[in-house]
Amino acid sequence: MVEIIPDIAYAAHLHGELFLPGNTAPKHGFPAALLIHGGAWSSMDRHAVQGVADFLAENGFAVFNIDYRLAPEHHWPAGLDDCKTAVEWLANSDYPIN
Repeated sequence: MVEIIPDIAYAAHLHGELFLPGNTAPKHGFPAALLIHGGAWSSMDRHAVQGVADFLAENGFAVFNIDYRLAPEHHWPAGLDDCKTAVEWLANSDYPIN
């Protein structure tokens, strides 16, 4: 069964949720995937792709499903910068992630 850790603040005002496979983590941790929702950097949120996150976690991946700043309120490359920050969070987290 997939474990979901909701509402992780990975930067100021930015949140994601971590989906972990239900089985025991491999020696070096689960392979990780950053899930970036669609919407052309201007719409949608992480909730639109929860099914994808579930599917990946059920198949052995740790999945960080994130929100990012949206246009037009936030100009390019704000959304991309948020994705890079999420990767840094993943790389430095204490969760069993490789």
